[in-house]
Amino acid sequence: FATLMGFLMGSVLISSLSAGIIDFRMTRRDKVVKMRTLRRYLAENYTSGPLAMQVTKHIEQRLSMQARLEEHDVPALKLLSRDLRAELLFGMCRSGLQGHPLFRLWIHIDLACVQRLCGEAVSTRYLLAQDEVFRGGAEGVAAFIVSHGSLMYTLENFTDQSDPDHCLRRDSTTGVGAGTWVSEAALWVEWTHTGRLESIAESRMFAIDVQQMPKLLFHPVLRRTATEYAQLFHRRVVSARPPLAQYPSDLVVPHTDYCDLVCAMSRTVQAAIGLEAFEQVTSWEGWMTSAARQKLRDEIMEGRSVVVVTGYGSVRRGGGLFSPPP
Repeated sequence: FATLMGFLMGSVLISSLSAGIIDFRMTRRDKVVKMRTLRRYLAENYTSGPLAMQVTKHIEQRLSMQARLEEHDVPALKLLSRDLRAELLFGMCRSGLQGHPLFRLWIHIDLACVQRLCGEAVSTRYLLAQDEVFRGGAEGVAAFIVSHGSLMYTLENFTDQSDPDHCLRRDSTTGVGAGTWVSEAALWVEWTHTGRLESIAESRMFAIDVQQMPKLLFHPVLRRTATEYAQLFHRRVVSARPPLAQYPSDLVVPHTDYCDLVCAMSRTVQAAIGLEAFEQVTSWEGWMTSAARQKLRDEIMEGRSVVVVTGYGSVRRGGGLFSPPP
């Protein structure tokens, strides 16, 4: 029996090694063919020496990197039910989504709706170093959440059409790291990118399709909050100009702090948002008396207090923060 088991284990080991060697040879052959084709292309098009070397080196570096698996690379995922697939995708991007207080609110109100949104409107993008995500002047078709990695955003200069000789903004660069939302404005207004976003290291981003997202907000409170948020956001974009504010960019739109926008919403929406925050405050056991809880609830319902949950999970009332008990 021991001899038979040893024979079987040896056969499995040899088969695995053989498969690995064959796979390695096929991969290596594929790289050789691609590089040979590239060199022929460059030679046939009379590409200069230094430029040809730069292109060749860049391609060699890319071919030496192991590509990350994407959803379409995993056929087994097609066997998942629609709801389970949406739940899986939501689990991947949840931490990034709830970094935005509005999406954190939606998750708390209707988790299933946000999961469907992730399944149909959110895609994952893997980037290698020097991959371009978008450039200035392009139409904003998605908002992006950086999951991990490092990118560089270059804000491009432009001139005022009424005074072409007057440059309103000079080129500047900003590092973009994990947890950052980029081009959020594309979700709420017709947006044109104001700069160039490029990865400087291997990175992963989640892209929210601006056309699909509104179609998936089935819950009435989600639709209402999204509508009022978009209207107020649009007003801030239009009014953001010197000397009162800086021009909006893909990274920052002046005066769009979440609490400030909620303060400008209708009383009905303020109450809906406030009651969700109220539930979190009152869950801090032993922190508030029943009389204090009732007083806060009455203030929210009557429009005398605006209470929100921030993207960090803290509860903010007007200009201050509620702090949970130690």
